Amino acid sequence: MSGEHLASRCIFDTKSVIVEGFSWCKEKPKEISVETLVANVLCRDHNAELSPADTAAGQTFTTFEEAVRLFGLRRSLAPSKLWATKRFDVDGVLLERWMLKTFINFSFRGNNLIGLDATEPGKCPDELAQIAFGRQPFHGHSGLYVAVESSKVIEPPEGKVFSLATMLLGDRRLVAGLFKVSGISLMLWLPSDRSPAEISGSTRVPEWSQLTFVRHPAKFNFNLSERKASRSHTIYFAWV
Repeated sequence: MSGEHLASRCIFDTKSVIVEGFSWCKEKPKEISVETLVANVLCRDHNAELSPADTAAGQTFTTFEEAVRLFGLRRSLAPSKLWATKRFDVDGVLLERWMLKTFINFSFRGNNLIGLDATEPGKCPDELAQIAFGRQPFHGHSGLYVAVESSKVIEPPEGKVFSLATMLLGDRRLVAGLFKVSGISLMLWLPSDRSPAEISGSTRVPEWSQLTFVRHPAKFNFNLSERKASRSHTIYFAWV
């Protein structure tokens, strides 16, 4: 067994992190070493097979962080300021696989069923494992969604912020992972036969209900105002 990091080591640039939400830190956040945020989920060979997704996640986190930083900087400048629209690129397929891998890591050996087809709590269904390793694609309504509209402006967070909340259907079945990376909201949706709008899920993160999610968007625009010439930059997602 490899001692898999629950969230890939490459997304952190510090030796310690502030953690909250687990059974041992629900009352108040705790600071722990990044190296201890591990679990025996995969063997070394299978862990290595997922390294391209880990690398893509690290690159995506850096891209999101820079895009949000640039948005805050340009928003602070005079409205008449002119600049070239900047382009950022993200591998949507690898990011999607990394989100599934991370979702499974945090759910593995837990008390909930993972996805609609699971029959045993805390065990990953074979189909989800095949998708995580890139041997099958997401299909139907399942996969990565991005919040493309929000009632509030994205603010650069203090430090690198990564959060994952899970959505339950009923009491025991996990159907979605709600990720937040540097202020950008993402959703991993597992059911293939229905969209997120068709299920009334439950989550402890109420602001997610205010977001509009789009599956596999081609791009994410950063507009400084409603003026036509207000586009600052765009993140483009590759899905092939």
